[in-house]
Amino acid sequence: MLACSILNHIHMKLIYSLLAFSLLSFSSCKKCKDCCEPSISYDPANPDSYASCKAPEVAQNIIGSWKFEAHGMDSANITRSGYITFDALNRISDPDSLLQNRLNFETNNPGVPPTSFYRPVISKNYKTAGKRVEFELYYLHPRLGKTYGQGWTFEVVENQCNRIKMIPPDNLNKHRSVVLTR
Repeated sequence: MLACSILNHIHMKLIYSLLAFSLLSFSSCKKCKDCCEPSISYDPANPDSYASCKAPEVAQNIIGSWKFEAHGMDSANITRSGYITFDALNRISDPDSLLQNRLNFETNNPGVPPTSFYRPVISKNYKTAGKRVEFELYYLHPRLGKTYGQGWTFEVVENQCNRIKMIPPDNLNKHRSVVLTR
């Protein structure tokens, strides 16, 4: 009987210790979750779950994968669509070619007919400054062995949790745009 009483006492102490540990762990986890994870809760099954979302700054919001629609961005004035990913190291994964995969050039030397040529893009990067996003495409010069870049700047006119709309700054009539949606 004494052994049973001692075992019950030890058992109860163990249960209380585990309960206290569980409560402390849960409250610590909750506190860490509140400060370490984004406050955006998006349920892909419910697109309206973004309705109460407050978008972070463009520099943070753009990170991740997006569906894009590019309107009137080339000479054919067509709409192109696909997927693009922006990572936290300012690199772009662009399998559907929102941005060009080659840079076209033309020589304009006096007295010589113009010559067109292109260079394949070896990397795509981006940078943000406030409500501006600059896309940077880099190519390797074959003769010089140096890397050169070319960039395009866009003004963010909409920054929502599930939608970012950008236009070129010189786009006075606003018909050219890139729209990103999650």
